[in-house]
Amino acid sequence: MIENRHRLKTSAFKRPAGEDSLEPKKFFVLSVEGYHTERDYFESLNHYLKEHGKKDVEIHVLKHANDGFSSPEQVYELLSEAKRIRENGFLTPEDRQKLLEEFSEQKIQQILDNDKDVTENERCRFQEIMRQLGIDYEYHRFLSDFRSDYDRFVIVIDRDSRSRSRRKLEILLNECMKKGVLFCITNPCFEFWLFLHFLSLDTDLPADEQQRILENEHVSNTHTYISKKVSELVHGNKRIRRGTFNEIYMLRIWQAIENARKFAQEPHEILDHLGTMVACLLTEIGLPH
Repeated sequence: MIENRHRLKTSAFKRPAGEDSLEPKKFFVLSVEGYHTERDYFESLNHYLKEHGKKDVEIHVLKHANDGFSSPEQVYELLSEAKRIRENGFLTPEDRQKLLEEFSEQKIQQILDNDKDVTENERCRFQEIMRQLGIDYEYHRFLSDFRSDYDRFVIVIDRDSRSRSRRKLEILLNECMKKGVLFCITNPCFEFWLFLHFLSLDTDLPADEQQRILENEHVSNTHTYISKKVSELVHGNKRIRRGTFNEIYMLRIWQAIENARKFAQEPHEILDHLGTMVACLLTEIGLPH
């Protein structure tokens, strides 16, 4: 559907240390649309789960080589690259052809297998070619070698009806369903999911308020209607610090999941109505009560 023109950005990657962190039972690979909010939320959730002894799950948020690329199609493209690496290894035929200019097929395989007969010079030159190709060798090895009993690939996107064609999102949804990718969409945007953390379980939003949230007009240079409401509730900006996540969002996360059931919960329905699939994703991850 989409060519993988942009490599994964991996400069901040650090290989997890210890057997437990390398072999979880569930591995969730997320490609998220937002530059800060969504990434902060899920990375903080992953950190919280680890801190509280839940080491059978790893939530890994991908990062694009160019953070200006954030359309739903580009979010899917990034995930497709990670999915290809998981299933087929990280060398494309084009990458392998470049390596064959300096190494034999046998030598390439020896390097990939960490064979003890590979010299340090050969290993260094191999990694240099990887850098020229835009590949972080250690990170791509991590994605291809990381073993778990269960992999789940997820795109986390907004409906944003003011700037996005319903037809294009529907095509992307069908592509995700065909490839076994979870289409985690929120209408109108991820901040609606954050807002559900604060909505009382016994409160039903009036129809006119639901419409205002769904329309989600810009109310300032930095905020839409719903992002401003969330900002006022947390007394902060779009960044979610780990302390904020632990003290505010994590304490209310089951409340948000329950509240999500009041609104659309199926992706085809969410395309036209207020709702979110994030609760479905978190239920699949398996949160501690």
